[in-house]
Amino acid sequence: MPLRSPLMPWLPLLLAPAWLACGAEASLPVENLGSTSDLRAEPVQQSETVTAATGKARLNGHWTGLTKQPYIEVAGEPANYHFPSGSRSITLDLSYEEDSFISGSVVFGAGSPPPPEAGVAYPPGIEYGLGFGEDVPPVEGFSYALSGLTGYVTPPGAAEGAQLSYQQSAPFSGWCPLQPGLPTGSGAFNCIGGAGTGGELTDEGYVCERHLEDGTTEPVDCNMAALCSNPNPCVCTAAGCTQGNRAGRLLVELDGDELMLGFLGVPLGPVTLSRAANP
Repeated sequence: MPLRSPLMPWLPLLLAPAWLACGAEASLPVENLGSTSDLRAEPVQQSETVTAATGKARLNGHWTGLTKQPYIEVAGEPANYHFPSGSRSITLDLSYEEDSFISGSVVFGAGSPPPPEAGVAYPPGIEYGLGFGEDVPPVEGFSYALSGLTGYVTPPGAAEGAQLSYQQSAPFSGWCPLQPGLPTGSGAFNCIGGAGTGGELTDEGYVCERHLEDGTTEPVDCNMAALCSNPNPCVCTAAGCTQGNRAGRLLVELDGDELMLGFLGVPLGPVTLSRAANP
């Protein structure tokens, strides 16, 4: 059953790891056993010196975890949260040089986003219900580039932490220019036009309509209505539409060998990540 995305309050969450690398073990070859007549001194291999990461560089790595639904409980625990493909995966890549952010990315779910089309809600098959508020739900499989944010103070008792941001509208950079800029009757523009939209959930699913300037209505796809009535995926003018600008934030906190991840603007609850490989 496709995941529906009703309007939900977003939950700011702080969520938390450290790692050490070990040196290589040396071995000495044994030659000419039982005789010392031509004993040759073998060079002793020294173990490599490994410098433990410090500061935010301890967050470096390729991290993976599984999503939870913070608003629904099963047996007293948060229920599993599935993306449209059925995946629960979250993948996070971070690279710091000491405390300086170098690069990072986050991927929700699995697969790759399909190419965008004009007049077809993006991504195809998504269910936005009657809307999703100001925050744009993540597009599954899209790799969101991260930016480091300053001013974050690691809580007492935590090994290390950081606050990062990503552009929620980034997956729509190719979709928005394919949509027309249509007047809404108030001097503004969006990608479906009309003087507003309305809708309801029926036994057959979500049913939506577009309100026209003459007071009449006509049916409209609810997912298109959700995207076009919201100013964040796209910004439209009479010349057309372009990608909007809505930043999402995430918080990471190191807890032993795990990274606790929390989102502001995405109802996924705390996610516990494990380091899959070092960068």
